[in-house]
Amino acid sequence: GCIMTRRNKFPVMLDTKEDKIVSEPNRAWSNGEATAPLINSGSAFWIATSKGELVSFDTNLTTVDTVIKLDRSFATAIGSEGVNLYALTAGKELIAYDTTTSTVKWKVKVEGLGVDSIVCEAGLIYVNAGSFYVINGKDGGILLERKSISYEGFMRTKPLLTDKRVFSCDSEGNLYIFNKSNLNMI
Repeated sequence: GCIMTRRNKFPVMLDTKEDKIVSEPNRAWSNGEATAPLINSGSAFWIATSKGELVSFDTNLTTVDTVIKLDRSFATAIGSEGVNLYALTAGKELIAYDTTTSTVKWKVKVEGLGVDSIVCEAGLIYVNAGSFYVINGKDGGILLERKSISYEGFMRTKPLLTDKRVFSCDSEGNLYIFNKSNLNMI
């Protein structure tokens, strides 16, 4: 296991099994604050930085493998499934990248205030961007948009997925429950 913290505006990654630092700024990149959490997409760990970069490390967290530069803004949430990496920017643009080529597959605009989160499962992307979305990971098609109350700076939980249901909340503490098979609200 690995956790991430910040020291002097730089991400520092810690190995929780051996309680040691496995990646420090001088070993990873020269500058940029972490803006989205570390995720594992199978063969690499990804993190987003304030420089508008998506950075992947080897699984030992010692070498930067790939750097993808966003066109504008910076990522506030990232998620992955298979070879796809999804980045939601501060400008509320969800962008899908093919990590084997570092190319953009598609982009879609979303809306809402607050801290963003993404969960990916079975080709679908569940996004809390202020409003709640379910998006087709293949083509960026919006399958569900649930407009909800959101405030700037409000910390939202990630969508919770079970076998049959999807749970999301808004800034007022309202809980929304959807049937996972047809995305109807329960």
